[in-house]
Amino acid sequence: ARSWLATVNRGVGHRGSLFRAHEALIRDREKRELTLEEFKSIYDQELVEGRLWAVRHDMQELGLDGREPCGVHAEILDYIYYTANEQLELVRSFSAVDEQSFAEICKHNAFLPNASMPSDHLPIAAIFRLQDRAK
Repeated sequence: ARSWLATVNRGVGHRGSLFRAHEALIRDREKRELTLEEFKSIYDQELVEGRLWAVRHDMQELGLDGREPCGVHAEILDYIYYTANEQLELVRSFSAVDEQSFAEICKHNAFLPNASMPSDHLPIAAIFRLQDRAK
């Protein structure tokens, strides 16, 4: 466990939410080891608390990230759900990062967040047309 914490914290093992979760689980134990289920539970909690970036970082540091060709893992986590019918028509949808922009991000190692995109939470949008029900 100490090796894991030192790896993901780049040598500083005694900090952050992972360290606190680890310490809480092993506080009263003679053996200071985690079971696989306990290890998973720590990352489950990180995800529940919205720390996707932290989990991604840790998986990269541990070599468990399933990197894509440019060396990053990209996920779409936000969706706009709707039901198309005669009253509602999708006119256009928008993504904050198109394929060309993503290629530029990879080319320049300008992964998010960065100077031009200060958050890894990117907006999505859609334009819908409502049809007149009287027709």
